[in-house]
Amino acid sequence: MNFDEARKRFARLTEQRKGGHISEEQFTAAVNELRVLDGSGVWWQPDPATGGWISWNGTAWVQGNPPQGAPPARETRGSPAGASQPRTDESMFMDLKTFREISHARPMKERPQRWFDLLSVLAGVVIAVLWSLYMSVRASSEGFDFITPLLLIGIPVVLALYRGRIDDMLLPLQPLRKRLPRLVLLGLGIATPFLTAFILFNVFGISNYALLHWNLIIGILLSYAIVREPVLASGGGNRPRTNGRVPLMLLLVCALCVTGVMADDCERDPFNA
Repeated sequence: MNFDEARKRFARLTEQRKGGHISEEQFTAAVNELRVLDGSGVWWQPDPATGGWISWNGTAWVQGNPPQGAPPARETRGSPAGASQPRTDESMFMDLKTFREISHARPMKERPQRWFDLLSVLAGVVIAVLWSLYMSVRASSEGFDFITPLLLIGIPVVLALYRGRIDDMLLPLQPLRKRLPRLVLLGLGIATPFLTAFILFNVFGISNYALLHWNLIIGILLSYAIVREPVLASGGGNRPRTNGRVPLMLLLVCALCVTGVMADDCERDPFNA
């Protein structure tokens, strides 16, 4: 996407909002996806509140003028008659038909955030099914573990639904992240769940399924904090408020549900590996 395309899409979204076809929240979310990367590596987008341009300086979005004399988004008040209107979904996640179309038509770096959201949820579902099949074999000796499938599906859903709020909390980490190369951050993200598992087992004495459950929560969230680039999701303007009690209640439920389940030594029972 270039500056001219972002300006035209902003104009169409503005007309949709004025016509009552989309809500203020939908308008803000759609505008926050109109990102343009200039030649110097700076991200730009229209400001949902003012219609001008804002850029990411590494810690915050600031007002500014994009390079190459790109006009402010607010200068275009409409679109040509008969121009197609961008499709705005009521649901947070992309539908499977659009997901498949984008998978075949766009390279990985051009796929939108909602494509990756659905990909993560689908991956969680697949792994949860495989785990459930494994547990159906082990249920007679170890009991059936229903918490792990819930976490595998629920964590990606929560991260997608509350990405904006989580990004706000991650912003203070950006100056530290900027000092590290991307490959180092990726390596830390991969190593973190192993480190948290080691600490939970050796320091806190958590083992068996309880170790698996807590490490899914803590390990994934810490890895997400390390590799996540908030600029790609947060945007300018006032973000609609979400109820923070929901993820807190989910965390509390997980804390009350996780229990220790005895398992045989892996040498005596290779399935435990």
